[in-house]
Amino acid sequence: MCDYEICHPNDGRSQYRIFRRRCHINNVGKNGLTKADLTNVLETLPEGDPTIVDEFIYHDCAGYSALENFWLQRCLTDEEDVSEYEIKQILEWTTDFSCRESDHGGRGWRWFQVCLFNTNKNKYYFRSLCRIIHKDSEISEYVRKKKCPNAKNKNFYIDYSNMSANLQYWRRLKNIIS
Repeated sequence: MCDYEICHPNDGRSQYRIFRRRCHINNVGKNGLTKADLTNVLETLPEGDPTIVDEFIYHDCAGYSALENFWLQRCLTDEEDVSEYEIKQILEWTTDFSCRESDHGGRGWRWFQVCLFNTNKNKYYFRSLCRIIHKDSEISEYVRKKKCPNAKNKNFYIDYSNMSANLQYWRRLKNIIS
């Protein structure tokens, strides 16, 4: 039996997160998952068609080392070694929140959901990245309160809390790692 599960928090969004079964506060994004654990948990994804969201774009770095290095500079801290990581999937919210006054606190930032593979530890890691466009945005307060570290590219911050993504993201990842 798998120690992890993928859950849909009852927060009104169509986002799913991976948790340790017995302790939902465990941070699998920072601690990583083996391929066996990730494969097992992705086998439990709910059936049905995922909502296709036009506001998402997937960045494919496979086979493009310069592009992968460009993205790794945004995904890793100064303490992490670029040569130890591969990018498996990047999802970007393509909506330019800097122009949308109607978003609650969303002005001035962009979010990315990333799955990384550490080749030395043979584990998958999940993180959200935030690019702050306007320093006075409400997300700046979020980054400060959560103590999100800067990435190597100092325009980006890393959020290690349990990353959430829609079914489309998790199903694409399942195909990528299989």
